[in-house]
Amino acid sequence: MKRLTDSNFRKPSSILYSTLITLCLTLFSSIHLIAQTSEGKKETTISISTEKLTSYTGDYEMNPGSFLKILLVNDTLKAQGPGSPAMELIPLTENRFFLKVFGVDIAFVGDSTGKIEKLLMIRDDGQTLEAKKVIKKDD
Repeated sequence: MKRLTDSNFRKPSSILYSTLITLCLTLFSSIHLIAQTSEGKKETTISISTEKLTSYTGDYEMNPGSFLKILLVNDTLKAQGPGSPAMELIPLTENRFFLKVFGVDIAFVGDSTGKIEKLLMIRDDGQTLEAKKVIKKDD
């Protein structure tokens, strides 16, 4: 049997992981979750300019047809999966945030000019999922 792989992802299990994240975001759409931060994560207040936060907003394709939307609401960055409410991203550094509900970090990656090209979802065990920033045709 052939293993499922995608050239956009470094590990074969990334497709399964991104599908699981999408499923979880959908399942928890009507539930308000309060999760404890992962060990070693400290909630701190970091001042990030609105211009910088705005550069992170948009749609990121995790799998073909599966998108994570990054929004800016009242100077707070939020992540929203299909059919789910927007969930706060807690700033750790200027380009790295903590998605408390799932215990993953989200790091925004830019090109040499600083234009944001993708985000990385990073688990505590080091597994990483890459999602490219796209312009959706229906927008």
